[in-house]
Amino acid sequence: SRFASWWLTCRDRCGSGLPQYFHADESPGEFCSLFAEGVPLYSADLAAFVALLAEGCARLAGRLNLPEEETRWSAASRSVIDRMISHLWDGERFQARLVSTDEIVPSHCVLAMLPVMLGDRLPPAILSSLISRLSDEQEYLAPHGISLEPLSERKGDGLPQGTVAFISALFAVALAYIGRKDLAREIARRSADQLLESGFGFLTVPGPKDTPVTDPTLPRRKSAAPVSKWSSWTCACYIILADLAR
Repeated sequence: SRFASWWLTCRDRCGSGLPQYFHADESPGEFCSLFAEGVPLYSADLAAFVALLAEGCARLAGRLNLPEEETRWSAASRSVIDRMISHLWDGERFQARLVSTDEIVPSHCVLAMLPVMLGDRLPPAILSSLISRLSDEQEYLAPHGISLEPLSERKGDGLPQGTVAFISALFAVALAYIGRKDLAREIARRSADQLLESGFGFLTVPGPKDTPVTDPTLPRRKSAAPVSKWSSWTCACYIILADLAR
């Protein structure tokens, strides 16, 4: 509950009702286009995570027979979701916004799709839209898992061509959690198969095992070393993906 309170106070210094990223490393995609314009940042993926965290606090309070705490945390969870929808949903997608100006960040990073984890806590039309876009092979469903950026925006040999295993794992787990096990299984299968083919590196791209990849964690460097083909983080994600793919 202290961790949830920290996000709702220390990461909402302007009292907006929405938690904010103050550093890209606080997110699961610090290397993506979401942070191209800087921070602090309103982002729907963070709001979804904090809403589920608050809901978890409510469930724990209920089991501990603390009805006032249960009510308070339930209300906090619902408030974050309502605020996320009213402030970040534009009718077609969730948009990230700069806190300082409230301007929309020109990013189509797949992190904007992560509120799918909320399932039926979202209005049916929003949930349906998120699932549809995640299952679209012209948008985010790549041959090797979930693409960080829309497939239509690929350019050069940079990050939009690849996936990161933990991003695919996040979406596969989220979709399985809300009952879309068919799509979860397909994402998991594609990502796991590609890892077996190309190695357990941080960033996965289709192609030969020795395909050089620019380090995605250092996007502002003039030159970056190739990513290792082996990562314990990726190996851990593979175990999750392989289990979901069965």
